[in-house]
Amino acid sequence: MAELSGSGAAGSLNGATHVEVVPAPSTGFRMVRCMYFNHTDSSPVTLHIAKKAGGTPYQFHSQTMLRGYTLEFGDGDIIILGANESLEAWLDSSPSTQPTWVSTWGDK
Repeated sequence: MAELSGSGAAGSLNGATHVEVVPAPSTGFRMVRCMYFNHTDSSPVTLHIAKKAGGTPYQFHSQTMLRGYTLEFGDGDIIILGANESLEAWLDSSPSTQPTWVSTWGDK
C-alpha cells in the first residue's frame, strides 16, 4: 500500500454550531484514521457527525452521550474524503462543559 502522510486536529464542540473535525484534503484523498469524542458534562447531549461534500452536510451518525461517555471511530471504520469533502460534528444543545474531540488522518 502507498505511504500516507499523517496529521491531526483537536478541539471542543460548543453546541449547535457545526465544527470541522477533519478538513478536506488539499489534493488527492484523505483517509480518516481515528475520531474520538469525550463528554464529561452531567447533562446528556446528542452528538451528530456529517460528511460535508460541496458545502452540503450529509449526516451519517447521531448518538446520545451521557456523562463520561466516549465515542471512537477507528479500527475497522473506514472514512475516505476526496476534494471538497470534510467531516463536521455538532450537538443538539450547549452543555456547560463542552465535549472534546481528537481526529487523525493520512493523506495521499
